[in-house]
Order: sequence, then C-alpha cells, then structure tokens
Amino acid sequence: MKALKKALAIFGSAVAVIGIAANAMSALAYDPVDLKDRASELENGVINLVADEVYAEPGETVTYRVMITNNTGYAPCGFALVYDKALQPVLADDGVKPALEWGDGSYGLMRSYSVNLDEHLIGYSSMGTVDCTKDGTIYSAEFVVPADAKEDTVYSLTLDVDKFTNAQTDPLTYNVVNGWIRIKAKEETKPTTSVTT
Repeated sequence: MKALKKALAIFGSAVAVIGIAANAMSALAYDPVDLKDRASELENGVINLVADEVYAEPGETVTYRVMITNNTGYAPCGFALVYDKALQPVLADDGVKPALEWGDGSYGLMRSYSVNLDEHLIGYSSMGTVDCTKDGTIYSAEFVVPADAKEDTVYSLTLDVDKFTNAQTDPLTYNVVNGWIRIKAKEETKPTTSVTT
C-alpha cells in the first residue's frame, strides 16, 4: 500500500510539473485570434473558409490553421494557401514538403497536399463520397517568422480556391477570409515616479 501511495505521489508531482511547463510554454507561444473576435469577417448562410490570424514574436515558430465554419458539407475541393515569401514553412522529415497536421474540418475525406516553395503556396485537395460536415481546422502548418522582423509587421496569408463542391459535385457557395501573421507590438510601460520626503 505504501508503494502504491508513493507511486501516486510521484505521478501527481510529475503531472504538476508538466502542467507548470505547459503554462509557461503557452505564455511564450504565438497568440491566435479567436474566431469569435472575427465575426464581422464571417458570412451567415454560407460556408466560411478561414485563414488564421496570429500574433507572433520575431524568430518564433507558429502553428497556422486553415479552418472551416458553418460547414453544411463538402467533399471534392481544391485550394491553395499562399504565404508571404518572408515566412519559412517547417518541413517534414523528407525535407521537401511542409509538415501538415489534419483536423476535424477535413475528417472522413481522402486528403492530399502539394507544395511549391518557389511560389510560396501549399495546395490542398480532398475527395469523398460522403460530405465532411464538421467545423474546425482543415489542416495546420508551421511557419518560422523572420528573426529580424520589426514590431507590427504583417505577413499576409491568402486562400485561393479553385474548386469547392459537395459529394454530388454540386458547386457550393462559400466565403473566403484571408489571414496574417503579425509581429506583436512591445507593451508600453508607464513611467514610475518616486516621492521623497
């Protein structure tokens, strides 16, 4: 019984340390804009394809999402994320393609992607006999922000849609919301005054 209590205590301590480390990392990490704060850019009654808006520090590696909201269902589609040439995509182990992570917004579909590093774009395509109707991240990629970036610099990322249909190949009405990565402005500190008596 003592051994079990000791093991649980060690496990609890490890979880606490991991939690503290995670909080410390999130305090230093990039800061994506919540979609609720972008409501004016979204349209009701149509599918919204949304490129992330992210605040970052110079030299930081950020996770950048391509998202879908108000998803009534899509299957075959093709579009490209065109990114600012100053951004450096993080490549997969093959050293050729960016490392992508699939999300719920493309769940159940046959997904593929291509890349043109010279044209600064990541192409996404999907196929399926059943529509994906989930909202959320279609995929996320990582980009490295220039180390010499100046505060308030904005790096544009845009979505260029070639095809967007449902499983019956009917064209869908959609709204494209482009995004950016913006370098955080330094917080202003108020001058302090001291009073001597």
